[in-house]
Amino acid sequence: TVDLAVDVEMPLSFKIRDLYYTDTIDVDFGSNDVDISLIDEVDFFVDYNNKIPLDIDVQILFMQNDVVVDSLFDGNHVISYDKFTDKYSTIECSVTDYKLDNVLKANKIIIRLGLSTENISSDAVMLMRTDFMALRMRMLTKVSEVNIDDVL
Repeated sequence: TVDLAVDVEMPLSFKIRDLYYTDTIDVDFGSNDVDISLIDEVDFFVDYNNKIPLDIDVQILFMQNDVVVDSLFDGNHVISYDKFTDKYSTIECSVTDYKLDNVLKANKIIIRLGLSTENISSDAVMLMRTDFMALRMRMLTKVSEVNIDDVL
């Protein structure tokens, strides 16, 4: 008798159009005794490295009491598939004025990702074991006036 063991990698082939992933995050920008009236600007950053053969439309919505009060992007922000670089790309958006009030009063953030393979290939794309995506969202607040005596 002969025993034969074979390790075979079978790639996954697929086509996607208008598939959405949505996640909701509870937020409180005024927590820890932060005086949000001192905040002049909030900069949001989405850092990514996409090695999965998908283009991903990104939208971030802000909700207050289960009502959408604002959105972060205008609909033209895409996490693009790029198999040739190991560097991170960044989508950046600064929020000021009336939009800032809506963002700071929000108690939930909805992250919506729209997945598509249409711009990558008209044929099915293959997902391999080495494909991955790294995604990170961060924010930076800017203030113009802080009384040091109040902090100490």
